Amino acid sequence: MKEQQHLACSIGFALLALTACDRATSPSSPDASKGSAPHFTVAEGFVNTSVAIASVGQIHWNSNLDGFDTELNTSQDTDIHVTEGVADPNGGTTGWHAHPGPVFVLVKSGAVTAYSGDDPTCTGQTYTAGMSFIEGTRPHILRNEGVLHAEIVAVFFVPAGQARRIDVAAPGNCPF
Repeated sequence: MKEQQHLACSIGFALLALTACDRATSPSSPDASKGSAPHFTVAEGFVNTSVAIASVGQIHWNSNLDGFDTELNTSQDTDIHVTEGVADPNGGTTGWHAHPGPVFVLVKSGAVTAYSGDDPTCTGQTYTAGMSFIEGTRPHILRNEGVLHAEIVAVFFVPAGQARRIDVAAPGNCPF
């Protein structure tokens, strides 16, 4: 129960920070210097701002209310990162990357198209304002192919002390 309360407080703090904290812009990747290598892609026209980070230990969360069952478990200590990202219109991109754990992405405005590095047809899935999706350990890229700025909020679950993003080489399945 204590761990559940700690997790709930940590997530509550992170979400509160979305509206209340003073934001400092950071590179789109904690390892941005790696992204400058020729075989990695880098974010272009995409700014990612760290909003909050919390260490929550191991997570063992189970709840059931009126038939709505929820379970969240990690095998080791976990850091939660909350970020806000803005992608420029007509091609703003995160660059190809992966994550060491799940990332819950909520689209605040505009639209982003997600492409998977293991899709030989390079068929994207577009998410518009009010939609959400989960990213993870497979290489992927987000692009804003619309004419308006796209804004996202992301909640990362990563092993304690690890970077939230892993830059990867372009897989070659897409023309970008």
